[in-house]
Amino acid sequence: MPTNAKRLIGFFAFSLALILGAPFCLNAQTWKDRVGFTDLMNQLGANTPDGSGIIVSMVEAPNGSGFYFPLTSNSEFSGKTLIDGSGGGTNTSAHANTMAQNFFGNTIGMASGVTTVTVYEANDWLGNVLNLSTGTDPIAQNFSVQNHSWIGNFSDDADNLNALQRVDYVADQNEVTMVVGTNNNNELNASKPHPRLLTHAFNAIAVGVTDSTHSRGNTLIYTPGRIRPDVVVFNGSTSSATAITSGAATILHDQANDIVDVTARTNARRTETIRSIILAGATKEEFADWDRTTTRPLDDIYGAGELNVYNNYMIMNGGEFEGSTSEPVSAVGDYGYDYREGLNPIDEALGCRVLDLRV
Repeated sequence: MPTNAKRLIGFFAFSLALILGAPFCLNAQTWKDRVGFTDLMNQLGANTPDGSGIIVSMVEAPNGSGFYFPLTSNSEFSGKTLIDGSGGGTNTSAHANTMAQNFFGNTIGMASGVTTVTVYEANDWLGNVLNLSTGTDPIAQNFSVQNHSWIGNFSDDADNLNALQRVDYVADQNEVTMVVGTNNNNELNASKPHPRLLTHAFNAIAVGVTDSTHSRGNTLIYTPGRIRPDVVVFNGSTSSATAITSGAATILHDQANDIVDVTARTNARRTETIRSIILAGATKEEFADWDRTTTRPLDDIYGAGELNVYNNYMIMNGGEFEGSTSEPVSAVGDYGYDYREGLNPIDEALGCRVLDLRV
């Protein structure tokens, strides 16, 4: 592993007290209300997808004592198997504990049905899973969703680029939905550039917060000029917002598992499909100043808008349609999507994938 990795990977810039007790309240709604999960539960009841059978993981930066594991005795994790993927011990990190609760906690998280979670320490994951330490291909990861509620930078952008390309490789080759956080500003409408890791990745879902107290602006490396974040979440910290979005991605994977047709089920669970459905389902009416242009398809503060899992569910539930660049000759549903590998042989050779969405 590069010698500078240990000192460059760190937590989001906020105190634990702020995560747990921030006075962040636009109204009496909870975050589950704001992201549409309450509406989804009211409609589906016991049939609401909860991540049952979906294998996930989380990567955590170590705290000051080097700890990165959730509290295994926490009742929120009763019935779940938490695996130490880095082998550094299971001493508890309060940050990891809170993120795990928001991600897959039995009563707190949306993905409460998840039973198996592998937890990595961020430096180990970079060095020995992405294999930055050896330069060999990343280790295959058999997770549907991986949460990254941490930020960092290498001092050399060549190292940052190497790491980002490996993240995209894992997302593409192993179909892992990578959910990553922007930085906290802790100052409304402040301007702070995004950290290089992992916000600049192409295939990751980058998450901010509804009150806009997150880093913003374009990517600076690895094709500069792309807008981040992708979506925002009604929560007081980007760490928690990231974990909540990981929960949303997990229940989409669960929903996709119920699709009978094998090809359609495979397409629904692809990285591009999950990411695009989450962006397409985001709501914008909360933001009077949300806008986009012909050269900037996402808002430069709020991305696609605020996460809404009810809309996400409806898009996937609408089913996969055969997309076309021509005017349709028959009626199609109000919701749906289409996944295809490429538009022409050149795109296929380049490994391009195209997703059409309708909301």
